[in-house]
Amino acid sequence: MGKNIEVVEKIINGKKYWKVSDALRTIDETDIAYSAGIIDGEGSIIVGKGKQPVGNGYSYEILVSVHMMDGYVPEYMAECFGGKRKQSPVNHPNKKGNFAYYYHANGSRSKILLSLVLPFLKIKRRQAEAAIYLQDKLSKNPRGKRVTEEMVEERERIRNLIHDLKQIPVNEREEGI
Repeated sequence: MGKNIEVVEKIINGKKYWKVSDALRTIDETDIAYSAGIIDGEGSIIVGKGKQPVGNGYSYEILVSVHMMDGYVPEYMAECFGGKRKQSPVNHPNKKGNFAYYYHANGSRSKILLSLVLPFLKIKRRQAEAAIYLQDKLSKNPRGKRVTEEMVEERERIRNLIHDLKQIPVNEREEGI
């Protein structure tokens, strides 16, 4: 069973701050808005689908990731929201010896991250809304509980919706998206 991730909101001298479980920093609205811009520009919102040896044969998971050649932003996001920061070698002829850096938040942590940044998202707002909705559904059906065919169909619809939203060019999106 996954770890329960929580957010504590504090008001200090009239200003709001938030602390996410396992995160190193207490964050403010500026941190959240900055992270929203990073996610809008460099991030991905993904519905992962993996094989399971029991049940209907599949599991679903929300993943928010940011991949960059500089490690500052992935480290910053891990400090603000918890999650994982990793590096891996870049196998590109012009980038020998360099590393790519990754930030990953999954499951309930991705829902918390997306819920916090949602008011500031422009490009990935509808993807985030769909991912939050799906994570709510996934959280209501813990491991070991039977998954119906209707539940699988809904998960696939949302997964496909998030994928399709990525295909719409930014200049063709509806106002407010």
